Amino acid sequence: MNFGMQNIVLDSLYKKDFPIFANNPGLIYLDSSSSAQKPKSVIDAVSHYYENDYANVHRAIYGLSERSTALFEEARAKVAEFIGAASSQQIVFTKNATESVNLVAYAWAERNLNPGDTILVTILEHHSNFVPWFELAKKKGLNLKIVELNLDQNITADEIIAEIDDSVKFLAITQMSNSLGTKIDVDTVVSYAKNRGVVTLVDACQSVAHMPVEFEEIGADFMVFSGHKLYGPTGVGVLCVSQEMARTMEPFLYGGDMIRSVSKDEVLYAEAPSRFEAGTPDVAGVIGLGVAVDYLKGIGMDQVELNDSSLCDYAFDKLLEVEGVRVLGPQTKGLRASGIAFVMDRVHAHDVAQILSDSNVCVRAGHHCTQPLMKALGVVSSVRMSFGVYNSFADVDRAIEVLKTVPEIFKKKVNE
Repeated sequence: MNFGMQNIVLDSLYKKDFPIFANNPGLIYLDSSSSAQKPKSVIDAVSHYYENDYANVHRAIYGLSERSTALFEEARAKVAEFIGAASSQQIVFTKNATESVNLVAYAWAERNLNPGDTILVTILEHHSNFVPWFELAKKKGLNLKIVELNLDQNITADEIIAEIDDSVKFLAITQMSNSLGTKIDVDTVVSYAKNRGVVTLVDACQSVAHMPVEFEEIGADFMVFSGHKLYGPTGVGVLCVSQEMARTMEPFLYGGDMIRSVSKDEVLYAEAPSRFEAGTPDVAGVIGLGVAVDYLKGIGMDQVELNDSSLCDYAFDKLLEVEGVRVLGPQTKGLRASGIAFVMDRVHAHDVAQILSDSNVCVRAGHHCTQPLMKALGVVSSVRMSFGVYNSFADVDRAIEVLKTVPEIFKKKVNE
């Protein structure tokens, strides 16, 4: 594959769409797994909404409110189409993916799992898809079973399937590790689990921004992700729920806009998705997310995946050239699609990140909200480079150039 030529095209076409780079000359942003930058079309859409169409949704018959409601519901339809949901009514808007996971924990799992049942997760999970299940297991006397890393610091579909026994009633797994950038074959895992009667949740926070994702093809009961990682505004999360499962769930939050009728003696709740969207939503954020989806569709998710996975493979090769670097996760290329994590001998991850920052290179350092995974890898923290459509091989080259100075910088400090 001609990595350089492929990415030169992407860089010249798309980096200019993001005002952050024009306003911060020389900025190299390699932290998209934490939060992606926003294209001008998204920023403009949010501003235009507040300047021209703002009103609350679903509540009034005057023009502003009707326009707001139409834009809000149009965004819901865009998101449903983007992730391959059968109906826009399967899309529930929350404030982030963490809230989406907790919604499932309270609205379904707490009411349907019984003492002795097992929840199965992997060691790769972000805390938002680990802590809610840890706490629910403790509260209800459930078993929390964790699929560990194999010798290649990876987890295969077969290894997850091997842990699904008769006690497993709920499976919550990531489609792409936020720390390592590695992909899980959730289609195979979910298909097997569903045949065993296991209810399934897929964390698509990373995958939905880096590869094509089709909810109905995966066949999960629930899927969650955050808008801000998908080049949309902060404050918006998504829960996609199967139509069958939505009918079995009770509300998570109670109040306005989630009811059908209220009297002194009885409260009747609305159907999904309104049932799970109590109170005033982040209307502007949802509209911005719809425009972010438009932006990505304009590029094509196959092209996005090619760009981001190519950058991962390129960074893998380049990191091996740096003295003292150890790449975490699988030691082969082709398994990552969002980012890559590493450590440096005798240099703390925060120090590495600070030296990169001094050269205007933004990376993430820490445990990445995956402390159980860090422990399994034998480290306290790591440095992570993660990629978006605005990144190029030149960005990786600049980061590597700076990384190669780190050992010498610390040798001087020791000698001083």
